[in-house]
Amino acid sequence: METGAVNLISVHQLVEDWVIRPWGEAAGLTASGNGRLLELIPTAILSLYAGGMQHEIFGHGARFREIGFGTKSDLRFWKLKFGQVAITGNSYYIKNNKSPYIDRLGRISAAGGMEATQVMSKRIAQQTAIGGGGYDLGWLYLDTKLDTTEYILANSPAIRRGIVYPYLEEFNQAVFKISSSAFDISSYWRLMGELRLEELVDQYGLKTVLDNDLWHGPNFNFRAIDAGALWNALDPTLWYSAYRVYDYIDTGRDTFSPPSFLPRTNFALTTRGPDFYFRLPFKADGTTLFDPYIRSTANHSENNFGAGLEMHNLYLGHLSGAAFTVNPELHGWYKAGWQGGFGYSLGTGISAQIQDRFSIGGGGYYKTEGPLMGKVENAGFQWYLQAGISL
Repeated sequence: METGAVNLISVHQLVEDWVIRPWGEAAGLTASGNGRLLELIPTAILSLYAGGMQHEIFGHGARFREIGFGTKSDLRFWKLKFGQVAITGNSYYIKNNKSPYIDRLGRISAAGGMEATQVMSKRIAQQTAIGGGGYDLGWLYLDTKLDTTEYILANSPAIRRGIVYPYLEEFNQAVFKISSSAFDISSYWRLMGELRLEELVDQYGLKTVLDNDLWHGPNFNFRAIDAGALWNALDPTLWYSAYRVYDYIDTGRDTFSPPSFLPRTNFALTTRGPDFYFRLPFKADGTTLFDPYIRSTANHSENNFGAGLEMHNLYLGHLSGAAFTVNPELHGWYKAGWQGGFGYSLGTGISAQIQDRFSIGGGGYYKTEGPLMGKVENAGFQWYLQAGISL
């Protein structure tokens, strides 16, 4: 997910700087507010496409590959159909999740798209806090953040009314001619409900669970997902990016450099429940970004907590004209209740910046089993390669 986000952000900048901006200047659009507003249309379409690829290919697709499913992509730009990734595989896991293991796999795949979208917004904020960017990155940040909030709030009323109700798959198909697996949100809610039901039946017995409607639990029902949509929309960096896009249309000032101390809020779905992030980044020496966070997971019975620190652009030195930096990170969490205990992830990346334009790097991390935004679910060592361009 992280690698996909970095590469898509770079391609987005490349198309913006080499195609859209020259077109806008040649057409005389940059000289007036109305012209700059018109110039924003292809930028918005480009952002939709980049965000759609991140959601489908590096979100659902990455999670399907993680659990052993092959994936296929059907990206048809002219239809704005951003991706169709192994839908048959998703249906298989949704309809055959009778054991906790299979159920867990289904939750991994259902949560992957929205999780990847939030990974992209995080990378945009980190990149622009270090080196700035144009209004196009401000728009891309808006797109990724609002996509999550809109996705939830647009589907929430239908799910609440029972039109797409997770526990009534056959009813949905017979009466409304739709499947509850049609939306990431309803699929995820259904899978989380089945997990809760399975745990409670083992603990109390089926009659007690059904008589007392226990499976929603005290902390996890759809209100937790709705709250996540609002938490995501409260993000101060989102509102800053909206201001910068407006400022470009109004004045032509093409800058998007969020203050490094500007707080950020994120929300993502995980296999243990909805995750709420609060980040408070800062720069220590003018170049190195420290991005600490705390998080809380709205679990069925008890909230889980975690914290971590991501560092970016920690300077090592120059070699053969390239500037080398490292990006260490440390994450820890406590899982309450079912499969409880402490977990952690530790890793670092290294990158070489060439002529202040091109970067190439890689890294790796080790983590214990458990959900962590943008990381694989299982325990073990993972490595990655990344490439980027800044113009």
